[in-house]
Amino acid sequence: MTAENQQSLFRFEADLNAFAKKIDVDFGTVVKRVIIDLFNRIVVRTPVDTGRARASWGLQKDTSGEGVLPDGTHLSAAAATETAKKELRKLIDMKGKEYAVWWIFNNLPYAVPLEYGHSKQAPAGMVRISLAEVELEVEGFLR
Repeated sequence: MTAENQQSLFRFEADLNAFAKKIDVDFGTVVKRVIIDLFNRIVVRTPVDTGRARASWGLQKDTSGEGVLPDGTHLSAAAATETAKKELRKLIDMKGKEYAVWWIFNNLPYAVPLEYGHSKQAPAGMVRISLAEVELEVEGFLR
């Protein structure tokens, strides 16, 4: 992680803390909601040809996950979305004030090219635009 990315992450965490205090909600609850929102936005923005890329989004605590769906996987957009969203159970089922780093990942070799405009369906990518939207929303609540 670059120093610039790390500073951005610290600023975002501070914004989330301020947001949690402002609305009088536990920080862990705010983090959970933000991750769910971000994950959903990324999944829905992921272009669908075979559905493999959309269905391959994962969510893992403390480390990025492994594995990919096999070549030849074909899912409708709706089925791919539901497959990816099953990953959210890991976060939703988390109890208590467990603070962890949650990784949103996609291990397909073509996930990075998709993020950088390889698909006409998502020329602006999925992750960067979703993260920018969520950050703006949190900052907007703090004003």
